[in-house]
Amino acid sequence: MLGLTLRGEFRGQHLPSTAISLIEPDGTGATQVAADRILAITYPTGDIQTALRAFHGSRPPRPLVLQGSRGKGKSHLLAVLHHAIASPQQVENWANDWASRAGISTLQNLQLPRGFLPISEPVHHGEFKFLWDFIFARHPHGQRFLGQFQASGELFPRKSVLEEMFQLQPTALLLDEFQKWFDSLNDQDGPTGIKWRTNAERFIQILSEIACERPDRLIFVVSVLDNQTEAFRQIRRHHPTLVNFEGASANDDRRKMVLHRLFENRDQIPDAAIQNLVSAYGNERFRLLFANLPEAERPRIVREVVGSWPFAPELLSLLNDQILVSTAAQDERDIIKILTLIFRTRGEAVPIITPADFSVDEAGDIGSVQTLLDSIASTDLQAQLRDVAIRNLADVQALTTPVPEARELVSSIWLRSLSPHNTKGGTREQLHLDITRTAAIDDNAFQGTLNTILSNCFKIHGENNADGRLYFDLEDNPRAKVRSVARNDRLWDVNVADANQPNRYPGKDVEFLREKIRHMLASETAAPSSDIIVLGPDWQNAPWQSVSDLLQPARWEKPVLIVLPAPIAFDAQRHAAALAAWLIANVPARRNTLRFLVPKAGTTSLFDDAELIFQARCGHLTSRAWSTEPRYYNLRTEFDRPIIASLKTRFDRFAILRRWDFQNPGSCVFDLEPVTELATSLPKTIEDKIKDDIYDATEFETFVLSFVAQPRSVGELFRELAEPFSDRDAIPFLGDTQTYEELLRLAARGRIAVNVNNTWFTRNHDDEDDDAAYRRIKNRAYRSGPEQRAAQIGLPSVAGGGAVAGTTPPPVQPATTPGATTPAPGQTPAGTPPGTTPPTPGQTNLPLPPVTKTERTTAESNTISLIGQLEAWGITPDQMLTSAKVEFSNLTAQQLRRILQQVPSAHRANLEVSYQQPQTPPPAP
Repeated sequence: MLGLTLRGEFRGQHLPSTAISLIEPDGTGATQVAADRILAITYPTGDIQTALRAFHGSRPPRPLVLQGSRGKGKSHLLAVLHHAIASPQQVENWANDWASRAGISTLQNLQLPRGFLPISEPVHHGEFKFLWDFIFARHPHGQRFLGQFQASGELFPRKSVLEEMFQLQPTALLLDEFQKWFDSLNDQDGPTGIKWRTNAERFIQILSEIACERPDRLIFVVSVLDNQTEAFRQIRRHHPTLVNFEGASANDDRRKMVLHRLFENRDQIPDAAIQNLVSAYGNERFRLLFANLPEAERPRIVREVVGSWPFAPELLSLLNDQILVSTAAQDERDIIKILTLIFRTRGEAVPIITPADFSVDEAGDIGSVQTLLDSIASTDLQAQLRDVAIRNLADVQALTTPVPEARELVSSIWLRSLSPHNTKGGTREQLHLDITRTAAIDDNAFQGTLNTILSNCFKIHGENNADGRLYFDLEDNPRAKVRSVARNDRLWDVNVADANQPNRYPGKDVEFLREKIRHMLASETAAPSSDIIVLGPDWQNAPWQSVSDLLQPARWEKPVLIVLPAPIAFDAQRHAAALAAWLIANVPARRNTLRFLVPKAGTTSLFDDAELIFQARCGHLTSRAWSTEPRYYNLRTEFDRPIIASLKTRFDRFAILRRWDFQNPGSCVFDLEPVTELATSLPKTIEDKIKDDIYDATEFETFVLSFVAQPRSVGELFRELAEPFSDRDAIPFLGDTQTYEELLRLAARGRIAVNVNNTWFTRNHDDEDDDAAYRRIKNRAYRSGPEQRAAQIGLPSVAGGGAVAGTTPPPVQPATTPGATTPAPGQTPAGTPPGTTPPTPGQTNLPLPPVTKTERTTAESNTISLIGQLEAWGITPDQMLTSAKVEFSNLTAQQLRRILQQVPSAHRANLEVSYQQPQTPPPAP
């Protein structure tokens, strides 16, 4: 990567500790080694510049306090100050070199104090019982003044003793972790107890006063975590110089310090070369994260990328400000190890290192990911999150279609999920940027990849959050889990028997989709005007296998609305050979009662629409299979909305049979009418359209008048209307109720008569108009159900012409010719030659044409198929049959009774049954 090289100490197999310790027993502490070793790894941050300026020339007479949270570099700065006192010339040379190299004017011609003895101590280690013990131990004249102190019997050294000692050898006293030491002190109870804390307060006050009053004798420097404790208050009263590691430029300084600490030649690589390498990332960073800024800000946003290279600014910010803020982490101390390992792993593979490079499934126990977890882990949560992310990544990688950047995206989401703050996780824009390398990624392509991951990783949460942050959690994301299961085709395939997957839902997606369509068409408060049947995937070859018993063709009694899953082609003359052939093959009777709801041309079959099936699966899981769990049940409307929206406008017309031709399906004609959208009112709307636009009352009247040349039952009329005519246009069957009402209207006009309970009703002279006649007849003759079908209709003459309704007409006697006799039933009049029919009175005997007898038989089948067989043989509905015999087997007497009840009473037939008589047990002896 542009020849960037790690420092030698970071290229070995084992990484050295990067924590700064002032003193070590083996002499390797930062104050015990040569100054050039510390200065070589020191970047002149703003904090270091401020501290060195406090030592420059006529320094202010006051203590120096370094304030910052743990791991911010306070110990490192104390080590630099120690060497600034011990080796001022080397530090001045180092400062001048940086001043000329980086243009840092505050370091130019730095003049550090001479003649001071640096005494540095990490006081929290507890190596000395009292604070003054190590001062006396380290000072060249300390033993003499320790004797004076002990001889005085005082509880702590007097100010005069210390001033005299510092006069002999001016001293720079540097105390690391001062706050930890002070806060650990407590006074002992009782009048004889040692007052540790009280004595420490007095001694600190003495040191602060000497530093202010005699800066030529004492330089007093301490480090604290914050300014809210008593340790800081003891020094604050003397107005110390404060170096705050949380200043405005702290983040930028830490970034520069880390890069300088890691790489030996980072400053030698030209910015132009870096910018050319990261141009795609820089420009996408501006587009994705800073789109609200004016175009003039683009160069600054890109320069930030160059300044952080080889690491993305977002990665450094994520580690510093969000992840490495736990009490277990040591900020720069651990970030250096983490960045070293990730650079060694990915530095040569990518132009810039982002959160996506922390591969969650990284192999081995020693690596950037494991080091990161070791740095922040205060509980098992972080390790558990990693296990969760690895399992989810494996689910994505197991998909048949490879998902590009799956590892990078899952790893990025996981790394961003480690933040303990509420801002955990990453936005879609951040994740998009994390996987950007040498070229921009198309927004649609990225969104498709992300959607696939979200659908298969049900531990990712936050997709519906206001800020859109996605993150891993130990709990299942109910929405993602629903989608993940819905995407698994094996769980829904009726042809897959997977013994290892007990939670399967074969065919439930199709079933849910059919139920949803039916629910959209059928009102819950009122019975629909037609039976609604939504055909399944097998609708072309076996449509009724997946239809409930109540909706089987044999049980149809009113108009039926068939919802077709796939579009049907109609030509300009409204021929639809495929639909006609389907009728011939699957609907042997009552074809004139069907209405077909047809999908828009060009759409796929309902059950081939992948998105619709996916939503149906989600709907089944949330409202059926997992509905007992509120977290899933509460999602049902979310998945219902897209299904309803898609289905509402999927159907644009309905079809009804107009002209029937069994022998030539291509000649069948259908009426087509537009519909707007699926709704519970649609079945009634369709029936209203048929009544208003397709049904012809005149045709109906003509048919009824020819039908009732002899009185016949209403049930017979219904059966005739339920079948389409083969020689003329069909009359739409409006259903039993509406058709019966139409018959009553004909009776009100005096065109026919209706017989109910042996009483004929028709128009009479007392009726003022048709409406009045209709109200009268309907009030007395209206029936429903079996009574309606049992009613008879005939010409008005059977009711005695215009006789008053309610009279029973006399039987009609046949006219006779004088001298002629009427043969008894079953006898042939004398003189009738064989082969001729008996003459009707008034007619001449004529020989009949020869009759060809044809017999047809079929194999045993269901009754619906038997009805269809009549058409297959070419037998028209009005064909007179010489005889017909239907044989049943294995049915109860009650079932036989029901069959016989369906046969009109005017027909005569023989009955022959066979059965086994139950044997009577012999009497008991």
